[in-house]
Parts: sequence; C-alpha cells; structure tokens
Amino acid sequence: MRRLITFLSLIVAIASTAFAGPPAPLVEKNPAPVTTEERPWSFGLIMYGWMQSLDGTIGIRGIDADIDIRFKDILKELNFGMMTVLEARYKRWGFMADMVYADLRGSASTPFDFLFSSVDYEQKQFLGNFVVSYCVVDQTALRLDLYAGARVNWLDAEITLIGNPLQLPAGFPPFIVPNRGFSGSESWADPIVGARLQARISGPVFARIGGDIGGFGVSSDFTWEVYGVIGVDVARNFSLLIGYRGLGTDYSNDGFKYDVIAHGPAMGAEFRF
Repeated sequence: MRRLITFLSLIVAIASTAFAGPPAPLVEKNPAPVTTEERPWSFGLIMYGWMQSLDGTIGIRGIDADIDIRFKDILKELNFGMMTVLEARYKRWGFMADMVYADLRGSASTPFDFLFSSVDYEQKQFLGNFVVSYCVVDQTALRLDLYAGARVNWLDAEITLIGNPLQLPAGFPPFIVPNRGFSGSESWADPIVGARLQARISGPVFARIGGDIGGFGVSSDFTWEVYGVIGVDVARNFSLLIGYRGLGTDYSNDGFKYDVIAHGPAMGAEFRF
C-alpha cells in the first residue's frame, strides 16, 4: 500500500509550476519618457517552466506516506503541461493571474504482483494564483508591490488496478481478478498576502524577489511561497529569467492530506506591452 500511495503522490503533486507569485514589476531598460498619465495601462506575459522536486507527506483515506520525488521522475509521467502568468496594471494598481494546468498519465507495477499486476493512473490538475497588487515604491531602478488574493487548487484523479490471473490448483477453472478503479476530485482555495521587489543591478541585469503566506486555516492550515530571480533585458519589451522557487502547502480534508514542499530552479521568458 505504501508503494501505491507513492504512485498516487505523483498524481496529486505535479506542480504548481514556476515563478508562481505575481510577476515582477514591468521595469524596462532605458524606458521611454512616457508619463503615467499618457500611458496608464501596461500588460505583461510570462511563459515559464519549473524543474521542481517534491518533499513531504501524502495521505489518502487516512493512510500517510512520506515522498521524495525528483524532477526527472515527474517529467516521465507528464503528458501535457502549460504554465503562464498574465498581468494587467493601471497606474499603481495591478491584477495578476498565474495559471498552471497539468495532465499526468502512466502506469507502474504493484509491490507484490499477486492480485493486481499494475496500476494505471490519470490526473488532471489546475493551480492558479489570482491577486490584486498596489505599488508602494515606483522608481525606474526600484519597485515594491504589496498584494493579496487567493491560491486556487483543483485536482481530478483516476486510478485503475489491473487484475492478475490467479494460479489455482489443477482442475479449477482459470480466474482473472477483475480490474478495480478509484476516482475522485479535490478542490480548495487559500487566501494569500505577500510582497515583491525588483531592483536594477547594472545595465540590462535586474534582480527580482518575492514571497507570500496564506491559508490561515480557511482551507489549508498554512501555505507559503518564496522566489528569487535574475533577469536580463534582451530587447526593450522582452527579458529572459532564471531563478529558484519554493512553495509549501499543508492541507487536509476528510482523509486527504497534502503536506508537501515543491522546490527547484525555474526559467522563463517575459514579454511587456
């Protein structure tokens, strides 16, 4: 059963993906002399990937199992994934949607290969950070935003145990254990509050740090996130990003437990309009 729970951990633990916190302030290299009144609206798009590993505890139907899953193991089971951040800003106010969709499917052998020969599984997950921000420091080389909103999780999973033919004594008719399937879904939303800072280091190079905390017992007991990014302006409205991110969630409900830290390097490309 411990092995099966480890299989299920791949189902419930695909990431919530990279740079998930609000995208950084839209600071351009050598910005044009346009005043806020002349151009009050601005928009940003980040396409990213997060090479995450997972550490923690997964519990299903009251049975807990510790997990330690590396990125290469998750990548093998990934059928489809999409991660993107959208941001719209009006003067000092902003709205950000960081959305992740993942489809995992695969199979694995069972621990003893007696009644069931293998486990087939399919999982679909959506994670979204939706926040409203306000810029309290707005300078060309330094920008600080405070934000608040919600981290939304949705998971739909289906597990099928593939039956084995039983080895019966001579004279008995052959018997194949029927397949047994399990399916279900879990969804929850956590309030979050946080801050993000971007500072120009030198020329086209800038640094970006941020983080948030949340949950407060509303759904999760606690959830948190921290990230640090180094960016390089390749063109006036285009930057490349590389950094590291960690995100933890401690959630439990009716026999389901997800107390996991996802962490790892991340890379992305940012477009500004």
